[in-house]
Amino acid sequence: MSMCYKIRIENDIIVRYQDRVDFLLEEMEVKPTQETLVISYASKIHFSKLRFGLQKQSLVINARLETIQEKPTFRHLERCIVPVSSFFEKDFSGIEHEFYQKEKIMFLAGLKNEEEFVIVTTKPNDSMSRLHDRMPFILPKKLADAWLLGKDITSYIPEEVNQKNQLEQLSLFYTDEF
Repeated sequence: MSMCYKIRIENDIIVRYQDRVDFLLEEMEVKPTQETLVISYASKIHFSKLRFGLQKQSLVINARLETIQEKPTFRHLERCIVPVSSFFEKDFSGIEHEFYQKEKIMFLAGLKNEEEFVIVTTKPNDSMSRLHDRMPFILPKKLADAWLLGKDITSYIPEEVNQKNQLEQLSLFYTDEF
């Protein structure tokens, strides 16, 4: 089952980034094949509008953090960050849930080429594990620069990621619980 199949862009992202881009940012739910804001680095921070999903034999929307260096599909892609207000996930029975953090903007790790991007996923934290076996790799602010610069961030990720299926991330909340 693929995960993080839809993301939401809200006003907080528009306010923060609209004056830095040469295209119109809109509040919307972004589904695969639609375009949204992506942040990358090539001698300076670059903002672009890219299509969600890599068109291969089939549409690929996610890349596993644990295997991105091994898979030929992802090996030559550049790192990027996808700022989102929330993301959507279907649980094991197919019911849709929306997740957000108390901080208004989440920075999802991504990989991109010139036109397209995928969202990097990892093992779920406690907030997500009861619904899905994967979740987006949400970059803590202290790792965002290191991710964009292509540095090895595995030493920053707690060992529990592999042992306890947890990630040092803020808790995620269902929107329907409040």
